[in-house]
Amino acid sequence: MVDLFTALAFEQDRMWLGGRDGLYYSDDFGATAVKLLEGEVTAILLDGGNRMILGGKKIQYSVSGGPFRDAWTGGAPLLVRSLLRSGASLYAGTSRGVLRSTDDGASWLDFSSETSDLDVVSLSSDRESLYVGTKQCGVYELALPSDG
Repeated sequence: MVDLFTALAFEQDRMWLGGRDGLYYSDDFGATAVKLLEGEVTAILLDGGNRMILGGKKIQYSVSGGPFRDAWTGGAPLLVRSLLRSGASLYAGTSRGVLRSTDDGASWLDFSSETSDLDVVSLSSDRESLYVGTKQCGVYELALPSDG
């Protein structure tokens, strides 16, 4: 097992752990862990019980426990630090800004044109705004589209 986990999510009695060398799950609250996927995992979003979105040096998604697929993100290098659902949209806070997906994680487009600091470290939202925590310039408030 890895010695440092950077992402954590819970689903009923299962704990999901992401780290430098992959995605793990544990059914005994971390006493043991089973490696499921190779590659750095820095963010995990469990979305409605049948979809999992992973962030790292790329974005991956799995539907209904199926294989993980690489999402389209435009090809430029990135590091995902935060994942969030708001309404019908998914958001990823990355080293190159905020990305938005309207197709449940299969493809992602830029959503951070109003921010000068593109190095995003955290995301939060309410019904009207997306709050974007950045590495250098504090927090930005971006208006959410009507569908989230």
